[in-house]
Amino acid sequence: MKNIFEHLNKDQIEDLINRYYTEKAMDLIEEFNLEVSPSSLKKHFPPEDVGRPCPHCSTGLYRKRLTKSEFQYRSEPKKAYCPNCHHIESENCPCTHCELHRFRIREEEKKLRAEYIKNKYTIDPVNYPVYEDLSYKEKIILGAYIREGMLENFREIKPLNDFLTKFTPTKILEEQYFSFLQNHNFLEVSHHTDDNGLMILDLEAKEDILFEDYCRYNLCIKSRSLATDKLIQQILIPIKPTEDELENALLLWQELAVHECIDYYWVTIERLFGKARVGEKTLTVFSDLVRKFSVGQIYNIIYSSSNYVLRWQREKGTPNYRAVNSLIGNIQSFAEKAIINKYTLKPFRRDFNCQQSIMSKYFLEGVLNLPEAGFNTVPSLEKIKDSRSQNGDKLDE
Repeated sequence: MKNIFEHLNKDQIEDLINRYYTEKAMDLIEEFNLEVSPSSLKKHFPPEDVGRPCPHCSTGLYRKRLTKSEFQYRSEPKKAYCPNCHHIESENCPCTHCELHRFRIREEEKKLRAEYIKNKYTIDPVNYPVYEDLSYKEKIILGAYIREGMLENFREIKPLNDFLTKFTPTKILEEQYFSFLQNHNFLEVSHHTDDNGLMILDLEAKEDILFEDYCRYNLCIKSRSLATDKLIQQILIPIKPTEDELENALLLWQELAVHECIDYYWVTIERLFGKARVGEKTLTVFSDLVRKFSVGQIYNIIYSSSNYVLRWQREKGTPNYRAVNSLIGNIQSFAEKAIINKYTLKPFRRDFNCQQSIMSKYFLEGVLNLPEAGFNTVPSLEKIKDSRSQNGDKLDE
């Protein structure tokens, strides 16, 4: 850019710049004999020398001049910069020196964080659970969990919140299963857990807040006969029930069925009446129904009962909370009438808002080979045995 101030000395240039903010640009151009348009005058101003050196290369720092509007609104001065190494006096300075400094700080923080997690949350291998000592249900829970969450390093498990599908049909059951994994030392907080999973409040006092669903874990498990990699490979393969485990397999199927029904029950209530609650009566009713009906048929019962309650509410002007409280009783009554009168209840399809959980898919499809029948038939030992024989499997002795 042409230097339009060649005929002026330093004091004249400073006088021009200071007056620029309070006087008309055209008057200044005429007075100082400048060949420039009023709108372009400011572009030719030299940067302001801030009077201190760059902390990295000792070159003098400068800052750009304010515009008239910035000056009138009392804006803060521009950030000082170094014309040599491009340092800027800012927390987010992009110069090489500052980038390297921030990198070293981050690495030191990572190191301190990793040491903190290691010192507070490491589980002694002596206390690792032994795979061979687990019950059938515990092995299924563990298998479903790590099959969805295991990372490529075969050591860490991604946060529960990062699972693409919900772990269990309901949050109630998820808390039960996840508590089992935590309380029995299967899960050790990984040093790769970020602030979303573990917020450290005081390093020295070892105070922190753990957000379990956002935490990354190391898997802690050992075997009496298998190396860790081989053991994990075995856990990932769905386990078929032995003759002695058939009853346990049935109980697990029924438990998952109960919570699939509760899931749809919740969705239905929230659609029609508002927030739902689940108490002992609700669990008892659905625990009884899954012994007599398939999940798909119970969907039908819930749908029919909720429509009846909704009509009753509209006709009587009943408050939402009373309608909600009456629904589980209507479901129970409808099911009893269906049995007495031998109704043929058509199974509903799975509701779009009640996606199949990881546990349900792993167990019904991977273990029992009942992808559709698991939803459309009543849980029973006979169905488990029939499925095994139809798929060419013999019960493990």
